[in-house]
Amino acid sequence: MRHLLYDMDWSTASIARYQGVSVTTVRQWLSSKGMDRTRRRKVSQKDQRRDFEVLQNRVVQAIGTRLPFDIAADAAAELMLAVIEGQVPLDEIEKHGRKFGSRALDLYANSFRQRSLDEDIAGTDGLRGVDLLTDESASDWLEEMGATWH
Repeated sequence: MRHLLYDMDWSTASIARYQGVSVTTVRQWLSSKGMDRTRRRKVSQKDQRRDFEVLQNRVVQAIGTRLPFDIAADAAAELMLAVIEGQVPLDEIEKHGRKFGSRALDLYANSFRQRSLDEDIAGTDGLRGVDLLTDESASDWLEEMGATWH
């Protein structure tokens, strides 16, 4: 997260305040990474919200609107996490949008493919999907015959 805030041009003091650490901690981190500590912009809380809204909008736009809403939302969440974790640089968000969208589509959309109710359920001894369906007419017949459910 610290790296992301640095890439968003936040000052050392702004990063420290956002993360709840001392400025010295952030300076030491920058030094250990060999990163430039030149003057960057001071970020108010209002600026923080705006920066994250802009980032979120970029991620959503990178995923696009062609996917079903729920799958697009999952793809956007995965891409945002990759950006926060530093796996996707800020300047490459748009480049990775399609890849994350395709990955989410493969992961979630294929999970709901059609299956036959006559197929055996994995991990069972010959139990089929049709065996799990409730037959309401059988219940009515049992009640007519005097069976009661208590």
